[in-house]
Amino acid sequence: MSEINSIVDLSTAVYLNEHRTRVLLGTYDSQLNFPDQHFNVTANANSFLTQIIKFMYSGYMGYPGNDLDGLFNFVLSLNMRNVMRSSTRKMLVYFTSAGIGDDSSFQDLLPLVYHLRAVGVEIFPIAYGKKANIVQAKKISPRCARWVETPWDLDDTIKYLLSNLCS
Repeated sequence: MSEINSIVDLSTAVYLNEHRTRVLLGTYDSQLNFPDQHFNVTANANSFLTQIIKFMYSGYMGYPGNDLDGLFNFVLSLNMRNVMRSSTRKMLVYFTSAGIGDDSSFQDLLPLVYHLRAVGVEIFPIAYGKKANIVQAKKISPRCARWVETPWDLDDTIKYLLSNLCS
């Protein structure tokens, strides 16, 4: 559960509300998971869901799906409904813990990435664990992608991200 504690640092260090910052939490196939941990054990699932509720009270938003195509389109739709102000900093941080399919299939995401960049969105992918697809993350954001394998590495990466937010 230390992975979750690292992510909590984002909500405590960044002022979250509907007008300033939004953080989306994704789920995949109705399961909340990190690498090799599907939280099928009741105690783990309950503690994880308790943390999710705390996230929501901190200003995080739920998002039904963990596919990047859907996530990127959702962020673009936010811009269509309520145009993102050019004077504000916009950062999309996403965590991936598993590689999916053939690397060539990820090329389809690049047009969405270009659209997001065009409206000023910075993308910061974090590939977590040995099964995470760092190749995909680097295609999406070559300079910002980070690959971490331990909770401590993740903690350091979150601290690095927070230092960028304060620059």
